[in-house]
Amino acid sequence: MNRMQAVVDASRQRLEGGLGQIDNLSVINERGVVVGRRGENILVAAGDRLLEAPRLVLNTGTRSFVPPIPGIDDVDFLDNTSLLEAP
Repeated sequence: MNRMQAVVDASRQRLEGGLGQIDNLSVINERGVVVGRRGENILVAAGDRLLEAPRLVLNTGTRSFVPPIPGIDDVDFLDNTSLLEAP
């Protein structure tokens, strides 16, 4: 787990460092909702802010999805989180 977290942290630092070098780019770490358009621009509600931009890049991360398989709730299964937390 420690090694996995170190790899994730290092990757995040490299990504944020690289993005910080791009002119006219803002990185906003908030949950956002695309709420519409204003002309050619996209409107996004993020935290307590309303953002407007001609282009939008979403880094959604990942979350596991448990498919609706009959009986799955009756067995132990591993997802991406529980697998990495296993002893």
